[in-house]
Amino acid sequence: MKRFLYGGILLAVLLSGCTAEKTESTASPSRTEAAWESESKIDMRTTMAPSTVPVTETETLPASEEETASQPQSTEASAETSAEPVTETAVEVTTEAANEMSTEAPTETVSTEEVLEVTTENTPETISETTTEAAAETTAEQVQVPDAEERMAVLSRYTNLALANVPDSRLNIRRRPGTGEEIVGTLTHLGACELLDETVTEADGIRWRRISSGDVAEGYVCESYLLTGEEAWKTALLNMPRYATVTVDKAYVRFTPDTGGGWDNRRHLLFEGEDCLLLLPDQPESGEWYHVYMTDIWKEGYISNTVCRVDYRMTEASAVDVSDARRYEMVEYAKRFLGFPYVWGGESFVTGTDCSGFVMLLYRKFFGIDLAHYSPAQAELGKEIPLSEMKPGDLVFYDTMHLGRVSHVAMYIGNEQVIQAFNEDRGIIITRYDFAEPLYLKRIIGE
Repeated sequence: MKRFLYGGILLAVLLSGCTAEKTESTASPSRTEAAWESESKIDMRTTMAPSTVPVTETETLPASEEETASQPQSTEASAETSAEPVTETAVEVTTEAANEMSTEAPTETVSTEEVLEVTTENTPETISETTTEAAAETTAEQVQVPDAEERMAVLSRYTNLALANVPDSRLNIRRRPGTGEEIVGTLTHLGACELLDETVTEADGIRWRRISSGDVAEGYVCESYLLTGEEAWKTALLNMPRYATVTVDKAYVRFTPDTGGGWDNRRHLLFEGEDCLLLLPDQPESGEWYHVYMTDIWKEGYISNTVCRVDYRMTEASAVDVSDARRYEMVEYAKRFLGFPYVWGGESFVTGTDCSGFVMLLYRKFFGIDLAHYSPAQAELGKEIPLSEMKPGDLVFYDTMHLGRVSHVAMYIGNEQVIQAFNEDRGIIITRYDFAEPLYLKRIIGE
């Protein structure tokens, strides 16, 4: 009996041991899987969320100007075809809201017809210097850019900085608030200006700000096309352009970064003191050539670093100067290209241009006015005048192809003479104004 009892106990013990071993062996994989899953989730968080790691501003420099400048919510474009010096692509603003000196981008509703103005004094009045200085200090600490000290030195010249926010266009400056007032200057996208005070003036349903910039001592621009405060400083630091300024009598901008190729590799001619925008970081590794953008012909090219100096500079306003002195200056500049080639559809003084392209380039360079590259369209602008009132820079239109409409344009230079891109055989030449019967004598700029 005892033997039977001991045997039963021994059997029970053995059975219980087997059950425990089986339970342990099934529980262990479960814990291992849970542990792996936990570790895996940690790894996934580390791998999938790089945004949790601090990144400096230099790692996220905007690829384009549009990424740093806020856009007006809505715009309505209207073309102006008066005799006034109005840029065809200029924009004007109507507004509904704009933070004068806030650190946020304007979010006003805007309608466009854009034109600006200026007066003649540069007397800053009530300016929020504390706000501006604080914005500059904050921005300098937050933004990490190459040559930060040099960039800050440029911005230190501004007390109350504002930037034009007009991608692919120009912001007009008017003499007084109002869309019908005289245009005295223009600002390109991210062009810098000084807010002369904090006053907002309402006119024509638009909020206007009084500014000073470049050659324009005082004028008014639409508020909703301005970046101000900290946003302006940060945008300026991140997007500050560098310019290459010619230091020799004349220098060629070339298609490729080398001196070979003869005339076929010469894209544009710059004279001493003229400059072009330096594109970065698109430079050859040798560093002997700068990749540049020529603002007067809107083309890219390369210029040797031995014929120019480079510096950071904020783009500022170009005054609409239609004085007689400016007209004669344009004529003398045009004469430098006598004998250069005629190319139908061309848009370069050096490699060639046609009649309307030649006029277009001159007006863009000297007056900041963008004429159409089409002589019949140019003939629709301005007002007709008699020969006795013609001034250098006025235009003469012809029907040289006998089509019953305008097919050619030349620029008057005085003494009953015109300069023109004539044809492929003769290139750019000077002739009498009546080498063919003129259809129209027209003044596009000034009174």
